[in-house]
Amino acid sequence: MTGLMPTVATDARRTISLAEAKAKLSALVDAAEAGEIITITRHGHPVARLMPIRESRRSPREAIEAWETYREAHPIDIPTDFSPYDRSTLGHPEQ
Repeated sequence: MTGLMPTVATDARRTISLAEAKAKLSALVDAAEAGEIITITRHGHPVARLMPIRESRRSPREAIEAWETYREAHPIDIPTDFSPYDRSTLGHPEQ
């Protein structure tokens, strides 16, 4: 036995031995860049994970466009007779 564990693929996730990862690093980086998550094992135990970097920051313009799209899909219905200073409309007893 060579000590290399076989590659196991499940739902865009893969487990691979360290020896195999060293031999296939470039292809594994390409797979991670495409969205796959690869767990690297040493002697059968997970020791590292290779995954894509997800940029979570949006530009201000992208954030505003996303907010406008959301607001169009989820309009706010505020009653015209609502007064923020009238405690009775908020369910609070008068003081």
